[in-house]
Amino acid sequence: MKVTPIEGEWFRFHVLSQEGNGTYLVDLENYDLNGECDCPHFRCRLEPLLKERGRSDATRCKHINAAVNMWFDRVARMVVRCVEKQVCGNEDRKQQDQAADAS
Repeated sequence: MKVTPIEGEWFRFHVLSQEGNGTYLVDLENYDLNGECDCPHFRCRLEPLLKERGRSDATRCKHINAAVNMWFDRVARMVVRCVEKQVCGNEDRKQQDQAADAS
């Protein structure tokens, strides 16, 4: 299932339908981060359930799940880069400090 982030939007995606004959808009921020999709399955079945019982994995359609997976992958990569930069940056500073102390 092809998921395309909407430029400038952190939580909105276009998700290609499984049959490939259209796309659905997914907004992951809506419904207290459950997400919302404009596919018929979400609108007709899951959204009423979500409004009645609250969010759960059972109130996410496959398009929302695909967008959640892409969002998580994007954010996880950013976090890893940030952590690596901090750790490596700290290691570089430690090595520089040790070299300065040794001289």
